[in-house]
Amino acid sequence: MNIQLAVKMAKANLLALVRDRKALVFLFAMPLVITAVLSFALGGIFGSNPKIPSFPVVVYNQDAGSLGKGLVQTLEKQTGQMTVHEANSLASARAQTSSNEANVVVWIPQNFSQSIEAGHKSDVRIEAGADHDTESSIVNDIVQAYGQSMAETQFAAKNLPNQTADIKAAKVQSISTTLHSVSTGSYYAIGMMVMFMLTHALNRAGRMVREKQGDLYRRMMASPASRYAIVSGHLLSTFVVLLLYGAALLLCFRFILNIHLGPIDQTVMILVAYAVALSGISVALGSWINNMRIMDSLGQIGAQIAAILGGSFYPLYGFPQFMQRIGRGLPNGQVLTAMVNSVMGISSRELLAPFCYLVVLGIICGLVGSLRYGRTVERGGVAG
Repeated sequence: MNIQLAVKMAKANLLALVRDRKALVFLFAMPLVITAVLSFALGGIFGSNPKIPSFPVVVYNQDAGSLGKGLVQTLEKQTGQMTVHEANSLASARAQTSSNEANVVVWIPQNFSQSIEAGHKSDVRIEAGADHDTESSIVNDIVQAYGQSMAETQFAAKNLPNQTADIKAAKVQSISTTLHSVSTGSYYAIGMMVMFMLTHALNRAGRMVREKQGDLYRRMMASPASRYAIVSGHLLSTFVVLLLYGAALLLCFRFILNIHLGPIDQTVMILVAYAVALSGISVALGSWINNMRIMDSLGQIGAQIAAILGGSFYPLYGFPQFMQRIGRGLPNGQVLTAMVNSVMGISSRELLAPFCYLVVLGIICGLVGSLRYGRTVERGGVAG
């Protein structure tokens, strides 16, 4: 019964959306136009030529020990070959390779110093674009040499204070990976898709609020169907509509604007998780909010603020650090960062964290919405 009702509601919502031609034009024409304009006007943000005519390296150092700082200082001393600066997050470091502020990313992991001091291996990840193999090799050699030197020094200090060390155990193992550049079109295609899906989810929450003020809602509550079945119908219908909308937008960007995105499997993976999260958020807001003015404010002002903080209009790494934390905590910020990283060529394993975060968020919000839906009518005596 619950599944049948949910499917019927999903079909009804899809048919209503397809029949509304004005809404369809707005839903698809606006993202395409805005993406095309932003890609043309702001092409310099992701330019094809390096802004710094030297060999720029960005370091993300998670290690709190002295050896991690020593590696950074060693790289900084190579003034004849490279210029080095640090980033406060891995996402910011990777983004700088897309904007050509850096050619190579050096990621020093946590417990780097502790591992070297204990005589164990420690992986330092070196990432660079496909056209910067030479620079990546240079950095790799420096990291390897530093790791071997520190391992020998630490081992000798502990075990051979008066002898020459012959070390075969601990050393740094660098892992080189290739990052692809992100075009302005790709970035803003993802940004607009994320923003318009969020806006549409909030609009659907607004429809739920308006629905609660009409007779149809009261008849639904008085019907044999449980309110949990009705909530499931809202969740499923919203999920299907948002998923198809997001997929259609990405297809339009790809084949109309000729914008390339990440691998299909990774794109689908994040898109599904985002649709789950937005469905739960939409139902939770539609269930708990009864004032249409509040819902309209969230749909208009709240969506724009979330889009700005999430990086839809300007890359997150250009914001102050506290705003970056807020932006990455938002579901739209998580999706934008994940999809941009997918375009850059990261592995699917690195997308599991945002995927799980979005799915869990959607499930929790959906459960919260189900606890509230129909309660107002029950107090009024219509539903028992």
